[in-house]
Amino acid sequence: MIIDENKEKVLGFNYDFYYHHGLITVNQRQLNKTSIPVEVGLSTATWVSKYGSITFSQFGVELPSAGMNEKGLSIVMLFHEEGQFPDNQNGSISELQWIQFQLDNYATVEEVISNLHLHTPSASFYCLHYSMLDAFGNSAIIEFIEGEASIYFNESPHIISNTSYKASINYALAKEKIEGKTNNDELTSLNRFMMGYQEMMDYSEEDTAIHILQKCSLPEKNQSIWQWIGQEIPQTYTAWTITFRPESKKIIYTTCSDKNEKIIDLNVLDFETIFNRSSLDVNNSFKGDVMNKFHKYDYQENKKIIRKSYQQLTDELTEDFLTELTHYPDNFH
Repeated sequence: MIIDENKEKVLGFNYDFYYHHGLITVNQRQLNKTSIPVEVGLSTATWVSKYGSITFSQFGVELPSAGMNEKGLSIVMLFHEEGQFPDNQNGSISELQWIQFQLDNYATVEEVISNLHLHTPSASFYCLHYSMLDAFGNSAIIEFIEGEASIYFNESPHIISNTSYKASINYALAKEKIEGKTNNDELTSLNRFMMGYQEMMDYSEEDTAIHILQKCSLPEKNQSIWQWIGQEIPQTYTAWTITFRPESKKIIYTTCSDKNEKIIDLNVLDFETIFNRSSLDVNNSFKGDVMNKFHKYDYQENKKIIRKSYQQLTDELTEDFLTELTHYPDNFH
């Protein structure tokens, strides 16, 4: 969702999934990159990162769920129930690496939209839709239905759950107000959208984006109705709550394991050389400014989150693939 907080537009994001481990990484500019093939036989994309960025990853470095680049462009993703990506003939990029590609290459939402035809995402696991905001206050929701892109530029209210934007808005306008929070098994994607929609409509200057997101969060260890990826319905919960502030180039986030607000300031980062790649475990007990808590990146950290994530989702990935994914960022120069 996007709200105005202290005269600044803020992109807020609840990351809901099976588990809450993850890694925050500082990604350098001027690196030569080649996309990870989504399927055997598909072509890959190549590019040189123009901008540095901060990203939140659970499935491997360079495969972020959310992030902001040095120009303030901020992008988050959500699972999209009706989504279907187009057939990509111009170099395949997975649904998560697509986020990194945009952060590497573009400074504004308008640039992302203008170049959308160059590389559309391909599903390695599931289809997503994307929410983004830039330092000029421009925003977009981008989703793909039956292979066609739907773009909602500077729409208000700017909020999505796991259902298509237009269907969600129509539902919210037609539905009577839900009083209070129902049990998680009653919170469909549309009802949850409506909760966020109502919070935005009732928003006051004394409130904060973090507070609104926390009111719409899924508590840990409660059964969710979403099928997601696995064969059994998992226990989905809000792992991370993140707010991106493109104008001031700052990120504030909390986790389900620690409600202390942690502040990341992109203004003080050096994106110049690969030797400055640094990282921080998402789950920590720090409070306030965490810039001096980052340390030199080690591939073992990437290995840790990859093993935790993929081995809980599927047993079809080979050891060679997991090793290749672990060392993938080490190939950049």
